[in-house]
Amino acid sequence: PLSGRQLKILPEGNTADDALSLYTKTKLNTSSQFSKEQADEIDVNGLTYKCFDVAEWDTYSLIPDHYECMFIRKDQAS
Repeated sequence: PLSGRQLKILPEGNTADDALSLYTKTKLNTSSQFSKEQADEIDVNGLTYKCFDVAEWDTYSLIPDHYECMFIRKDQAS
């Protein structure tokens, strides 16, 4: 399940059923309106998700440096 913070940053109109959270040591990309950079995508159980938020956790966790990446189902993303 998503945390309270994660639920707050979901794009308007999306529910927790449309999203997932992934932890990784590799920084993933979100799309940017200021550059031509495309958001990273992953496939899970036949559904494609795109990364819309990346939080860097380098000094605030007991787990060594890592990133918390939020994904939204591509067919539900605006």
